[in-house]
Amino acid sequence: MQNEFSFNIDRIYIVIEKDDEPGFCFDCNKRKNSGFIYVTNGSAVFSDFAGNKSELQKGDIIFLWQNEKYKIKSDKGFSYIVSALDFFAENNHFISLFPKIHKCNSYEKLLITETEKIWQSGTFESRMQAKINMMQLYLNILKENGRTFENTDETVLKAVEYINQNYKTDFSAENVAKHCAVSSSGLRLKFQKELGLSISEYREKIRIDTAKSMLLCGSFSITETAYELGYCDVSHFSKSFKKREGLSPKAYVIQKNNH
Repeated sequence: MQNEFSFNIDRIYIVIEKDDEPGFCFDCNKRKNSGFIYVTNGSAVFSDFAGNKSELQKGDIIFLWQNEKYKIKSDKGFSYIVSALDFFAENNHFISLFPKIHKCNSYEKLLITETEKIWQSGTFESRMQAKINMMQLYLNILKENGRTFENTDETVLKAVEYINQNYKTDFSAENVAKHCAVSSSGLRLKFQKELGLSISEYREKIRIDTAKSMLLCGSFSITETAYELGYCDVSHFSKSFKKREGLSPKAYVIQKNNH
């Protein structure tokens, strides 16, 4: 089954913080790459191709897609982190699952600011980590806003947020339950009922989805992917990957590259 949340950030061109003076206005007729603008201070007004306007405040991120036409104006000036990257999705309707503007939580803010800092070092390792951070940012925001979690119980949403932020580490259902201030048995039942997956199955789904994106981008080996996502060894990762996808990691990459 194709996963509607499968995507790939193939290349990052820039992640930089900028400060623009009062009266700033940028009119883009056709954006070259996808990316985002994250407001760190001040405010601005975003206008889409149809002239619809939205206000951007501190802590907001706005997603911008390749070939998009838009205008951004700030009467009082604002500071922001801007990125440009190549974004690909397996599902043609994938982009529509993202909110246009999203209020970032503390974890997402940390991902963005850390990515901007490490990107500046310019080393191969820092660029690899920046790509991982970007994929996790997009995945986290998608999970928060995607159709998967409409009308979902608040406790389950809190558990999902915890798993999304900690899926690389080794945790138990008891750890998640403690975070949610509920019993582990009650959380297990509610989580399974709401999402159709156990807590461990959901965590594994996140890890494998992220692994697919990492492998397809061409910058990460199977071994690097396994250890980055918290697997104890490559054998364990390969078995988990094949169980979920029906192919080994190597066979999966070959199949996708031949399409």
